[in-house]
Amino acid sequence: MITESDKPHDIIQQSILEEYPVLNGSQMNIKTRFQSSDRSRFYNTYLVESNLEGFERFVAKGSANAKFRQKELGTEWRALNLLQSPALLLPEHTPQTFLLLEYIEGRTAAEMALSGEDRADTFYQAGRAAGRVHSIAVPSFGSLSSPSNANCKAYFDGNMQERFADVSVVLPEQLNHKLQDLYKSSADLLEQDSPNSPVLVQRDMHFDNFMVKADSGDAVLIDFAYAAGGRPLSDLGRLYVQDFYKFPDFKDKFLQGYQQSVPLPDNFSDLMKLYTMSTALGMVYMANAVGRKQDIEHPTTILSDLANGTGLITELLKS
Repeated sequence: MITESDKPHDIIQQSILEEYPVLNGSQMNIKTRFQSSDRSRFYNTYLVESNLEGFERFVAKGSANAKFRQKELGTEWRALNLLQSPALLLPEHTPQTFLLLEYIEGRTAAEMALSGEDRADTFYQAGRAAGRVHSIAVPSFGSLSSPSNANCKAYFDGNMQERFADVSVVLPEQLNHKLQDLYKSSADLLEQDSPNSPVLVQRDMHFDNFMVKADSGDAVLIDFAYAAGGRPLSDLGRLYVQDFYKFPDFKDKFLQGYQQSVPLPDNFSDLMKLYTMSTALGMVYMANAVGRKQDIEHPTTILSDLANGTGLITELLKS
């Protein structure tokens, strides 16, 4: 099967023109392919330039497989209509093949952190960007296109049961049992959070998905293909497993920026233990599903430390 990543740029350009006739007659060139689909990635993203006013430089995000277009592109379109940045170029148009977005000149927060260039401000700005997203209310938990009546506990519990089942053939049996016991013993935490309203969550929050603008230094969260309604702290689990784990001295700078928009609850540390567990379980499942056996070790270490109250992750979650 030929996917969009196999097609030459002129075919991609024609697909964009067919969906967006406003660009017909302009001189348009695809300059760069930012990312290509693989077993774990469903999108191809391109930098496009044209001589049409308002479309001089933009991002075209397209699904690698037609069966994903209506759901994932539609989800991102709905999420970005709730946000101001990154901006949709044609917010009224429901995407069929490509989503057209503003191009953000800058570098990812991951690149900034690795370079050592003002890490404190990078973490702070990323926290501010995350808080802005989590301050946006949505109608219900789960899908942005199909509102449901599920509360926080029911929605989260369903996801956790799926994840425990998914990793049962990967994790050591004893560890799996200890994690399930830990989860069951924390049911009251979800009961406390359950009455709270859903907000927009991105569901893939890590520093590769924060763009730091070259002109202002402000951070913008990108990639909302899997966005949903949820509780805000659920998005932070990936940061604890990945970015805070690499740079533990700067976690508090992120949380300072975050609290400009979203206050932390009194039971923050205990809730984050659950959300971090959920994230690590998902990472184990995904690494196994796409054949990246080398990526299983780190989230498994996180899960073991969570179950035993040991390691760096436990220290990060204390404050």
